Amino acid sequence: MIGFKRIMARPHPTRLSSGRSLSIGCFGTRFARQIGFFLSICFTVPALAQPVNRDVLALYDSREEESVANSHIHRFAEFPLNHLGLRVSYRDVAAGMPDWSEVRADFIVSWFREPVAEPEAFLSWMREAQRRGIPIATIGTSGLPVSGGEVVDDLYAIHGLEERTFVPVTFDASVVVFDRDLVGFECEPDAVLPAFPVLLPTRDDVTTHLAIRARLDGAEMDSSLVTISDAGAFAHAHYALCTLPEIDWIQWLIDPFAFFERAFGLEVRPVPDTTTLSGRRLYFSHIDGDGWNNRSEIPLPWNAQPLSAEIINEHILRAFPEFPVGVGLIGGDVDPDFGASEDAARLAREAFALQNVEVAAHGYTHPFFWWYFEDYDREAELDLINEQIAELQDAPIDVLAGWLRAEQDLLSLPVLLGYDIFLPRAYLERPFSLDEEIDEAIAIANSLAPEGKTAQAFYWTGDTRPFPAAMEATVSAGVRNINGGDSRFDSVYPSMAYLSPLGRQVGAHWQVYTGNANDNTYTDGWMRNYHAMRLVEETVERTGAPRRLKPFNLYYHTFTGERHASLEALVHLHKLAASDEFIHVFPSRYIDTVIGFFSAEITRTDEREWTIRDRGDLQTLRIDRPGALRVDFMASSGVIGQRMVGDALYVSLDPTVESPRLKLSAARRPFPHLVEASWEVTRFTADGCNVALTAEGFGEGQLQIADIGARTVGVVARRDGGVLLDEVLTTRDGRLDIRLPSAVGQMTTLDISCWD
Repeated sequence: MIGFKRIMARPHPTRLSSGRSLSIGCFGTRFARQIGFFLSICFTVPALAQPVNRDVLALYDSREEESVANSHIHRFAEFPLNHLGLRVSYRDVAAGMPDWSEVRADFIVSWFREPVAEPEAFLSWMREAQRRGIPIATIGTSGLPVSGGEVVDDLYAIHGLEERTFVPVTFDASVVVFDRDLVGFECEPDAVLPAFPVLLPTRDDVTTHLAIRARLDGAEMDSSLVTISDAGAFAHAHYALCTLPEIDWIQWLIDPFAFFERAFGLEVRPVPDTTTLSGRRLYFSHIDGDGWNNRSEIPLPWNAQPLSAEIINEHILRAFPEFPVGVGLIGGDVDPDFGASEDAARLAREAFALQNVEVAAHGYTHPFFWWYFEDYDREAELDLINEQIAELQDAPIDVLAGWLRAEQDLLSLPVLLGYDIFLPRAYLERPFSLDEEIDEAIAIANSLAPEGKTAQAFYWTGDTRPFPAAMEATVSAGVRNINGGDSRFDSVYPSMAYLSPLGRQVGAHWQVYTGNANDNTYTDGWMRNYHAMRLVEETVERTGAPRRLKPFNLYYHTFTGERHASLEALVHLHKLAASDEFIHVFPSRYIDTVIGFFSAEITRTDEREWTIRDRGDLQTLRIDRPGALRVDFMASSGVIGQRMVGDALYVSLDPTVESPRLKLSAARRPFPHLVEASWEVTRFTADGCNVALTAEGFGEGQLQIADIGARTVGVVARRDGGVLLDEVLTTRDGRLDIRLPSAVGQMTTLDISCWD
């Protein structure tokens, strides 16, 4: 266990071995290795076109972590890796080491807690990775036996370390190197330190960022427990995270962003960004249909006991038309065969008819545990039902009456009464069918939508862990998918370690995770603390600065309309999202952005110049710590804007340009460009102070354009064949601010022309 006690220590990294880092001419060895040949001259030469390295191979062991989703790398490391623009694929070492002909790896990460089954094969494979010049980041244990000996010594040797002994009792150990650029990110070591091996650097390229001094048999040894070298990076198991397992409390001891950035030698480069569009932070919202037919305690003037769905329709969907939202309908909730009333279908029709509502499906019988249906057996399910009925035979009759048609919040009733039940899905009357669960759920949603409007996504239900055939079914049905992840970063979960990656690969496809946890998580399974979704505000703030880490995702269930406290929290969050910081989009827009992150390929074509291909609908690149570098719009193509937020430069791309080219330069050449907009901007063209563009979005139109070459300009905005705005506006320091009447998804064209 590592706690919070502050330690006075050295502020900078210290090398524990003599000598200096190797270099080749003007470039370090890692950079030379990455570009594929050695440079030994000190002047700029044209660069060969080369792919930007983005692919991480993550090694995990299914004997200790049953699945990728449960692995430490997926739970903790993949989020910062995604933020750095890296894609992660996984290999289970329990199934054998991968053949190099099948490996796509620019970088390797491992995070083991126990020795692997075949240590010699593992070590041989890792040596080959090192020989190929692939940087390796090792967190946790080596994955090899820890009792010393040739095998473990050779593994440490990859990172330029040698194990001398092990310190199980640390009462007289002390921290002697503590580099605050890399260690002490969210927590600090406790005075009583965890056990550790004594690891000594053996190469000049090893830099120690955390070292502990041990006193053994009267002698002192300084153990390097967090290091960076030409081979990559190493952080010992007990010195990467601070943990209190008994309360599921975790914080980062190392800075994961700096750790991986240095491990892999990542330089200034464009990073595909999923948080931002047209210079503004993304906001999207989606609703899982659970609780559609639940009675609400909130009366309406025309209905003293409305359904929760009606409360959401009135107090949210109609009350905030400038907020796009996806509504995921559960097929069984509107199916008369399952007892649904006509009101349920009517409320779905009314919701789907709204311009700010995107149609989606949230299953038909609403599986709670998708694994149960991968090898489905109806007879086993019926036996389970009978067992559960027997378990509940002494329960109140109203519990039994609602049980077979229970939705997630109703499942809490037996729990509150002291009954331990297990149900694989909400609607159990018919045998499970993947066709019904996916295709029929989509079909019934489409049948309740107005003509020309169809379901855009499938929202995963229950444990949100679909098996490959279920994922394939959504792809075959032509819809996107989302849910899972449940990111939080607030006073209850006070760490970036609780932020999920962008998604997980299921078979040949990507499951896209949400940007935030939902109300079920905040309310302990919809049993208490109904106001607690206000904590979303803390996550939004903490993931917005100093780094923009996540979009603002307002994600909840229809049962939020049951109670005054939960509805008030929801209204509060909508008002928060009305800030000028955000651009409002449908969930499908965010999903497409994430898929574009995974598909994008970036090629460096010249000094500070890159071409982006296969990005789908991802339209933002991020440059971290660009210094004086900015977009050279005259030398770029398909690049329409830039905006500095904190220490990151956000670059806006034009969706109509298939393969944009980005050129950065420290020399400033003014050219009209987008800074930010509340609507998505496309077809941006500029010639001096003449600018034309198209924009589409929700709410009031707010646009800022920089480097307009005139003090006054004429602005004409048109929508639906009519003129919205025809005015002469004044620029301020070359910047033009434009405000346009609210839109609900309509397209608007703007023409800006020189006036003076």
